[in-house]
Amino acid sequence: MEVKSVEGYLGYELMSKMLESALGEGEAFDIIMESLLSSGAADKLVEELMSTIGDSNKLVKEGAVQGTESSFFLEDLAKAKAVNHSISNGSATSGIHERDRINNAVMKYSKEYGVDEKLIHSIIKHESNYNASAVSSAGAMGLMQLMPATAKDRGVRNPYDIEENIAGGVKHLREYLSRYNNNIELALMAYNAGPGTVSRRGVESLEDLYKMPKETQNYVKKVMNSYRS
Repeated sequence: MEVKSVEGYLGYELMSKMLESALGEGEAFDIIMESLLSSGAADKLVEELMSTIGDSNKLVKEGAVQGTESSFFLEDLAKAKAVNHSISNGSATSGIHERDRINNAVMKYSKEYGVDEKLIHSIIKHESNYNASAVSSAGAMGLMQLMPATAKDRGVRNPYDIEENIAGGVKHLREYLSRYNNNIELALMAYNAGPGTVSRRGVESLEDLYKMPKETQNYVKKVMNSYRS
């Protein structure tokens, strides 16, 4: 969700709280809210609220806002406006830039290793939720959660570097896809639990998923749901 839409949402919530405070819950509140929304007047009212948010105490002192809940909305609105201002000044673009780097790296190594971009994104989402600094309790690192030995074997010097991590992770996945004749579910089982576990448990197809640890069963289902959506 963009900051601008967060700001607008909070503005509408504040307007609703102010009207509810003045009118109470009931038919009168519903009629006025419906009228404001259908006529477009709600947008103008929200804009006016936003223009005064720079001095939030003014609204409280004048009695326009009552109660701690509405005051919390004022604080949230002020925060949203501050973030919006920092973005407009280019001081909060690192997150956007990082996501661009991730997308570019996924595109590049998808082509290089012949792995579907959407599958790579699905793995990143469930491995680290796009957190390049993620570290698991087992020691897996970065976006695609590479174990130290795996990172070393794939030539990854810095597993927290976006491009290096994705390059190593996609290469690792490609090897499993080739090993299991492009069977995605089996490749995911090996990616999560290791090929040794797949072999020891006699897993030969998706029908054997129940033989894998519960964590791996859930992992494969979640990644595949994202991949197919």
